[in-house]
Amino acid sequence: MGVTNCFSILRKSPQEKGRQGGSQLIIGSLLMLAFWILDAAMDANSDPNRTFYQSFFSPDAHEFAERALVLLLTGCFMLYSIVLVRMRAALDQALQEALVSAETERSKVVAIVEAIGDAISIQDPEMKVLYQNRAHQALLGTHLGERCHQAYRGRSEVCRDCHLVPAFRDGAVHRGEMTLHSSQGNRCMEIIATALKDSEGRVIAGIQVVRDITDRKHAEQAARKEAALLQHLIDTIPNPIYHQDLAGRFLWCNSAFAGWLAKPRQEVIGKSIGELAPLQICRIFQENEPGPEQGAVHECSLEWGDGELRDVIFYKSMFSDCAGERAGVVGVMIDITQRKRAEQEVVGLNAALMQQAMELNRANRDLKAFSHAISHDLRTPLTRIYSSGQALEEYGQLLDANGRFFVQSINDGCIQVEALLEALMVLSRVTEATLVTEQVDLSKIARAKATELQKLEPGRRVSFLIPPQLKAQGDPKLLYIALDNLIGNAWKYSSEVAEAVIELGCFNSAGGETIFFLKDNGAGFDSSCSDQLFKPFQRLHSPQQFPGTGLGLATVKRIMLRHNGRIWGEGKPGCGATFYFTVNG
Repeated sequence: MGVTNCFSILRKSPQEKGRQGGSQLIIGSLLMLAFWILDAAMDANSDPNRTFYQSFFSPDAHEFAERALVLLLTGCFMLYSIVLVRMRAALDQALQEALVSAETERSKVVAIVEAIGDAISIQDPEMKVLYQNRAHQALLGTHLGERCHQAYRGRSEVCRDCHLVPAFRDGAVHRGEMTLHSSQGNRCMEIIATALKDSEGRVIAGIQVVRDITDRKHAEQAARKEAALLQHLIDTIPNPIYHQDLAGRFLWCNSAFAGWLAKPRQEVIGKSIGELAPLQICRIFQENEPGPEQGAVHECSLEWGDGELRDVIFYKSMFSDCAGERAGVVGVMIDITQRKRAEQEVVGLNAALMQQAMELNRANRDLKAFSHAISHDLRTPLTRIYSSGQALEEYGQLLDANGRFFVQSINDGCIQVEALLEALMVLSRVTEATLVTEQVDLSKIARAKATELQKLEPGRRVSFLIPPQLKAQGDPKLLYIALDNLIGNAWKYSSEVAEAVIELGCFNSAGGETIFFLKDNGAGFDSSCSDQLFKPFQRLHSPQQFPGTGLGLATVKRIMLRHNGRIWGEGKPGCGATFYFTVNG
């Protein structure tokens, strides 16, 4: 009987099997009746004195016993047959239920295997492919019934690197990786091979899982690069950094920390500070452990790997994992030795500055006293001398030429000393004045000064080039004094030029700073001596040629310094001069 017929019999319903048992009972009953009729006919035939009806309905005792025995045996056989049929029906039903359950479980297993994204195949011990899920077929094609080494690699013998061979041999799980060349490029595959055993532990097949781990490999490679970059970045930090677990063992550190211990990093990882440093350092190192929510900071002195004692700030913080559980301590050691030394130097410099400030205050007091002497004590006798000289000029007819010369010298000297005293007073006021910064129109100041000079000397031919709205932020009184000195100098030193030109302007430097300038085409000066221009009482021209006090440019420099600016000059003898200045009020 074929497998299909067997399954068709096994699939008979319980009702059909019950009807089959009833038919057997009817057939048995008919057989017993036929035996009774046949035996009665045989007895009537063998005994002429008895008829068939007598033998059928009223057999003698011996015949009845024989017939009853036969019927009893037949009935017992029929009962036994019915019991066997019912037992078989129960067994068939149990087998049917087992087959249905097995088919259901097989369907579940197949559905699960098909749903798995990994490529799965099953090979027998002879390397024939017994099963492939859809992912495996899509990856390598359908090769059921073929030997795997022939189907996948075109080889006649089992591959030397086949992972199923050792799995068949020892029954363990074996893993490996390989590169698969496809139209989509090279893909990295992980192969997992394990043996499938029966209930007695015999290997009957092998399961091979092929998993695409290309993305994982790329992620691992990217993670390694990021870890290497992070390690390199942290290694460039000069401060020692470390990470300990809760037991105090170092899990990670940078090069500076390994250098502090004067040991290679490999010897630091996995050890505690007690195994790497002296007891004194261990005590300092273990002080002020951080809390769960707040780090610990303390300052101490530690001996470095080179034997030098350095001041260090210890910062420790509790490290928690993604679940919020404490996972260790992260620490940073900041070397503040240079800062400590700098602080000590700053303290010394502050003391020196305070001493200089005290000396400067004394000098300022002396300067105020000197200014007071100039404005009162010196002016009174100077006024008397000048008044006497003026009075002597009225007796000019009584004096000879030498007397008149001496009187004129006295008057000129008094005028020069008066101008010098006035310049010193201006310089003193510039130094002591309180700055009041506002928007100052330099063009307006320059035009007013030019008008004043042209009225004093109307016969001179001087061209003023002054752009409109040339403004700066500063003190208007001090900036007026500065421009008054600069324009006055330009007017004075261009007095010997027939067509004089004085120009005020500005431009922006490469750094964006506004630089003002005042330019003339007068006598000029030697640029190699430009550093002498802004010193008090230093002059590059003789007083007979160009009279003056020697304090004008010194006053201008003091004003620019008060405005956080600077001033410098450029010139050439006979070709004029240019003075540049900045105002950062």
